[in-house]
Amino acid sequence: MVAVVLALAAQGEASDCYYYNGRPVFLRRDPSLVGMDFAVAMAPASVRAVRSPDGLVTIEKVVARLPRPGRFVCQIRGAQGSENLAQARESLARDPRVRRTYPVFRNPKNGLLVFVFDEIIVQSRPGVGPDDLTRFSSSRDVEIIERNRYAPDVFLLRVGPKAGSTLEIANEYALSGLCLWAEPNFAGQIAKSSVNDPYFSQQWHLDNVGQTGGTPDADVDAPEAWAITPGSPDVVIAFLDDGCELNHEDLAANIFINPGESGSGREINGIDDDGNGFVDDVHGWDFYDNDNNANHTFTSGSLEGHGTAVAGLAAAVGDNGLGVAGIAYRCRILPIKIFYGDLYAGDYEVANAVRYASTFADVLSNSWGGGLPSAALDSAFQYALENGRGGLGCPIFFAAGNDGNPAVGNPARN
Repeated sequence: MVAVVLALAAQGEASDCYYYNGRPVFLRRDPSLVGMDFAVAMAPASVRAVRSPDGLVTIEKVVARLPRPGRFVCQIRGAQGSENLAQARESLARDPRVRRTYPVFRNPKNGLLVFVFDEIIVQSRPGVGPDDLTRFSSSRDVEIIERNRYAPDVFLLRVGPKAGSTLEIANEYALSGLCLWAEPNFAGQIAKSSVNDPYFSQQWHLDNVGQTGGTPDADVDAPEAWAITPGSPDVVIAFLDDGCELNHEDLAANIFINPGESGSGREINGIDDDGNGFVDDVHGWDFYDNDNNANHTFTSGSLEGHGTAVAGLAAAVGDNGLGVAGIAYRCRILPIKIFYGDLYAGDYEVANAVRYASTFADVLSNSWGGGLPSAALDSAFQYALENGRGGLGCPIFFAAGNDGNPAVGNPARN
C-alpha cells in the first residue's frame, strides 16, 4: 500500500487515476472543459448564459448534452491552466441552478473525452454483501442505488456532494478489501469503426471479380458459403451500436422480435410481459436513453447510420431484389443502442447492454472502441462468454479499427 501511495504521489495529481487489475490508470484533465449537473431543466442556450457571480468564468459552448436531464459538458473561458480549474468550477457552482460541477478528462492514449459524474460501479468480494457495503458507505456520503439484475455482486453507487472526488471515492472502495474492483461509471466519446459501401456491386469483400480494380477472388467466398448456408433465422446477432433503422427495406424482415413482448397487443401495453426488467422491449433496447426505442436517431456525425450499416453488412436480407446482401442474410438482427453520435452510455449501462444481449442473441457484434480499461465491461463480456446462448456462451466480435493502426483498443484488447 505504501508503495502504491508513493507511486501516485510521484505522478503529481494522485486523484486523477483509478484502479484496473490492481494497477493505477492515470487520466489527463482537460482544463478547458467542465461537467455540469443542473438542478433544473436547462436548454443549451440557457446553459451558455451561465457565468460565475464575478463574471470572470463564462460558458463558451456546450460540448455535449448527456441523456441524464440537466447534465452537460461545457467549454469554459477564464480558467487558464489546470491549477485554476477547481476554482473555476467552484465559481460556476455558486449559480443556484447548478447542483454540482465535475472535472472532465481525456484518455491519454487517444485523446477521447472521458466524463466522470457522481456514480461508481463495484463488484463485491465473495462473502461481502449489501449490508457490508452500506456500512462502509454510510460515513462517506455514498449510497447504493442499484443492485445489478444480472450480476447480484455488482452494485451502482452514487457519490454525494460531501464525499469529494468521484475518482478518489472509487479508489477508496478499490483499496478497501471489500471489492474485487471499483471504478467510476465512465462515459464520454467513443471511436466507431467505419464500414464499406452498401451497394452489392461494390461489395467486393463478399465476391471479388475485380470490379474495383482489386485482385479477383480476394474475398470471403460468400457465394460459396451461401451454397452451404445463408444463415438461419434461429441465429440472432446483437449489434451494440447506435441503433438500427427498424423499417429499413433491407433490414426490416430480419429485425428480431421478442416473443415474450409480442402478440395480443403486448408490444405497446406498458407492461414487462416477459419479466426481464425491460418494458415492451419488442425490438431490443436503447441503453443510452433507457427506453425501448432502439431505432437509429439521425445526427450530423461523420459516421451517420453506423449501426444500420454494420447490421446490413452482417444480416441485410438477401435474395429479395433490394439493396445489398448480408454475409449471413437469413440471421436475425437484435439492435441495442449504446451510443448517440460519438457519445456512449456509461460503462454500467453498456455492461448491462452486453448482459441483456447475451440473453437473446447467439453472437455479439461490436464495431466500436477507444475507451478506458474497465473491469465493469470485462466482467460483462465474461458473463456473455460463460452464460450466453443458454449457458453455451456467446461468440463476441470487435472491429479491428480504422486507419491501419496496429494497436488494439479497449475493450477488444481485453
